[in-house]
Amino acid sequence: MSDAHKNSVGKPKWIPLKEHLDKVESYGALGMTKKDIALCIGICYDTLREREKEYAEFAAAIERG
Repeated sequence: MSDAHKNSVGKPKWIPLKEHLDKVESYGALGMTKKDIALCIGICYDTLREREKEYAEFAAAIERG
């Protein structure tokens, strides 16, 4: 298999947008767990944890909630 085909399989990487930051902060303020927050924004818990490490703004929004 060529390198061009290796990278074209699967879903694109989920990147937190401004709307996601607002939502996770609101959900956290309601007392939701990180697993619940992930479900509500349509990602799996593992993805939420990975993006928390990659995006400081995303992690901060979760912590503010």
